[in-house]
Amino acid sequence: LPDGTSLPPNPSPTLAFPPAWQNPLYETAQSALNSSCYLSIDWKISEDKPVIEAIHRMVANKIGALAVTGEGDGIVKGIVTERDYLNKVAFLGKNSSETTISEISTSFPNLVTVSRENPIDR
Repeated sequence: LPDGTSLPPNPSPTLAFPPAWQNPLYETAQSALNSSCYLSIDWKISEDKPVIEAIHRMVANKIGALAVTGEGDGIVKGIVTERDYLNKVAFLGKNSSETTISEISTSFPNLVTVSRENPIDR
């Protein structure tokens, strides 16, 4: 400076960004699952199972949804959520042991899915 004094050091250092390969948004759905605590959970339930079975699994695993598969074929046809249970079983006073997953789940074409290779930011 003209009077012989100097500026104090910059109090905020330059932000350093991680390389792109370390950015979590560059992960795929599979890599995110592999690094999570949810890897060992069986996320699928057959549409012919009673709702109570889905509720037991969701509570035991602390999750809010399961993928619904066709009877015996293992192909995902929809999703069942804790909200489905609340709105379509509990609120209506239905018996969760007698109501099947297919009666309350959301199915195609109202279901959007991604592959395991999809980046998690899309």
